Amino acid sequence: MSLHVADVTEVLLGNAAAPTGPWDAVLLDTDNGPDFLIHDANDRLYPAAALHTEYGHLTPSGVLAVWCQGPAPDLLRRMQAIAPPRSTATAWSVRAAASPT
Repeated sequence: MSLHVADVTEVLLGNAAAPTGPWDAVLLDTDNGPDFLIHDANDRLYPAAALHTEYGHLTPSGVLAVWCQGPAPDLLRRMQAIAPPRSTATAWSVRAAASPT
C-alpha cells in the first residue's frame, strides 16, 4: 500500500507533477462540500466534468469519497448521474461521538 498526499485539486485535474493513478481510493476532505465552501477555489472539484475526471483516476473497484458538512443533494445527483456502471453513489449521515473523559 502507498499513500500519496498532495494538493488533490492539482493532482486530479492534471496540473501537478504527481502520480496519476489508478488509485483504489480518492478521498476528498478538501472543504465542507460544495454548499459551504471555505475556499472558493475548491468549487472546481464538484462540477460534473471534474467528478468524471476524479472517477477516471480510480481502479475498476475504486472508491471516490467526498466529505460534506451536511447533505449535498445536488452533488449526490451529479455523482449518481456520472458514476461508472460498476459503482453506486450513496450518501451517509455521520454523527461525531462525544470524546470519552
